[in-house]
Amino acid sequence: MEKIFRNDKIIALIIRSQLANEQTERLVFYTPEEFPLQFGIHSRQQGDFVVPHLHVPIEGIKDLQIQEIFYILSGKIKIDLYDDQQKISDVIVETGDTILLNAGHSVSFLENSKMIEIKQGPYRKSEKKEIK
Repeated sequence: MEKIFRNDKIIALIIRSQLANEQTERLVFYTPEEFPLQFGIHSRQQGDFVVPHLHVPIEGIKDLQIQEIFYILSGKIKIDLYDDQQKISDVIVETGDTILLNAGHSVSFLENSKMIEIKQGPYRKSEKKEIK
């Protein structure tokens, strides 16, 4: 797993497709416990069963950092990472890779691409802040 830092803060975690395909443990969470989005990979055998359960709401969640996860279904994408107004890094992710973003970002599609985006809701299109 790749971690991108700014000072002591993790601004992105990248799970390359190779790592995901090689994982053999039943369940591994790759995110720090305090992250508001948790990213784990299940590697389960036929017949495995997770008991029925419900996730209890967490108090104070409204004040947590907004994060996003991109899973690249196909193509190649460049992501520029920002801390406030300053670009601090960039990374290229491609088919099968997953990235968790914990900072400002822009996205450039280097090839025809499809990706799944996961983030906290509700969706607030009008509240996005542009980095200028």
